[in-house]
Amino acid sequence: MKIGYVHILPIEYYPPAVNTIRHLASREDVELTVWSSANDKERPEFTCSRVEIQRPRYVIPSNNAAKRLLDSITWNWACARGLKRAKVDAVIYIEPHSALAIWMYYHLLGGQARLFIHHHEYYAPGDYDRPGMRLVKWAHAAERKALFNRAEWISQTNDNRLQFFQKDNPAIDGEKLHSWPNFPPISWRIKRSNHPQNKRLKLLYLGSASFHDTYIREVAEWAAHFPEQLSLTISGFNVDQAVWDWLDKRNFSNVITNPQGWDYEALPEQLSKYDIGLILYKGNTTNFIYNAPNKLFEYWAAGLEVWFPKEMIQISEMKANRPDLPLVELDYTRLGPEITHFKLKAQKVNFPTDYSCEQATSPLISKLFNG
Repeated sequence: MKIGYVHILPIEYYPPAVNTIRHLASREDVELTVWSSANDKERPEFTCSRVEIQRPRYVIPSNNAAKRLLDSITWNWACARGLKRAKVDAVIYIEPHSALAIWMYYHLLGGQARLFIHHHEYYAPGDYDRPGMRLVKWAHAAERKALFNRAEWISQTNDNRLQFFQKDNPAIDGEKLHSWPNFPPISWRIKRSNHPQNKRLKLLYLGSASFHDTYIREVAEWAAHFPEQLSLTISGFNVDQAVWDWLDKRNFSNVITNPQGWDYEALPEQLSKYDIGLILYKGNTTNFIYNAPNKLFEYWAAGLEVWFPKEMIQISEMKANRPDLPLVELDYTRLGPEITHFKLKAQKVNFPTDYSCEQATSPLISKLFNG
């Protein structure tokens, strides 16, 4: 089967996209072509055996509005033509950002491939009115008008987000709607039975961070009070420069920074050196409140216990439904001087197979091949 996978934003920034591409490409009965764009954060360019990756030039944010519009049309038209030339049997597109190319493929070029849609994020109707979302708003209007009805499959990353999406789009046939969570590959599973006991509790925050959207300031200041008991590492290539500047200025002795981040392939080994994985989102939007981020499952796959903020209802519900999960809910606005949590020996986690990329993707693959 020839499959076109369309992910207009750079795939290097999105581990779930990388995992999906690799998993699909591992099948001998799949011929996969990917359309994405070049990353501008100096990340190593992702490649995958047996996969052709097309990267037409995309929008440069610093350009003026007219140039951004022209570049957007150019990318989407190049992608639409590429899908047509490739004679794909099925198209999977990711996020409303990618929808305009698919609209062009069907409505300007007469494309006939089966259609599958996945949204990594939940965008409430008002989110499309935020600054910088004009092009995405147009693309979303195109998918609502012409693509949702055509699609055989539309998914969100969890059931709560899917319910919000269905409420926003009540005309969509419920049989099309699915949850497709963001899990790492089963190959990440690491048994930590022989992991050496750290003298200090080693905390890790992995991923994007800003003062507006995360409790990065609060947790760093709290950790700094306990240099003998714990260390905190902050690692990520997508952290606001204001955060790095503040940390440099404060120069906390037990707070370690890694602005370059780690390559995704190195994460299992790197993460397994720690005891606690932190999730710090403030829950400023519905999308963040009802979010079980991929870093949660990446932490678990590497054997870490996870601390998360009380605002994240999605994870709170997971903890309520599965009390055995290694989760600690915290109020990051009220981190006191007590060391109660230090006395909790981080649980050694054996990554369950039902939290694997392979398991999560199986319903989609079944739909692709069995209808």
